[in-house]
Amino acid sequence: MKTRVSLGGLMLLGLAGTLLLAGRANATEMEGKFHLDHPVRWAESVLEPGDYTIEVQSRARPAVVTVGSADGKRVMFVAGSFSDLQRKDASISLLQVGNDWEVQELNMPDSGITLRFPTSKPKERERPNGAAAVTIAQGAK
Repeated sequence: MKTRVSLGGLMLLGLAGTLLLAGRANATEMEGKFHLDHPVRWAESVLEPGDYTIEVQSRARPAVVTVGSADGKRVMFVAGSFSDLQRKDASISLLQVGNDWEVQELNMPDSGITLRFPTSKPKERERPNGAAAVTIAQGAK
């Protein structure tokens, strides 16, 4: 018994496969919520105190992080590099430079990696005064 497959059927099968792969490529790697008690510089943006959502798309490089504020504004950040996990919890590592705080790393324990972000320019940078971490409540969006 011969089975006949139409050209339209093959095209439909190919399209379905492409959509499935595209869906997996854009899968969310991490999502959650966090709160900032003071202004924090992240790359060229300053996040004001308040509640935020965070989403990291798949492990594609460079990794793109989307942060949304309670008023609906969204900002995207690109990780400068990544390394093995630095902390055991889902968190944003902050570095205090003078009176300012800036994002240094995003720890993603489920992925086993830490994303690193560019901090202030070396000529503007003072000796760090301290460090802190903001915990991310994962799965909450």
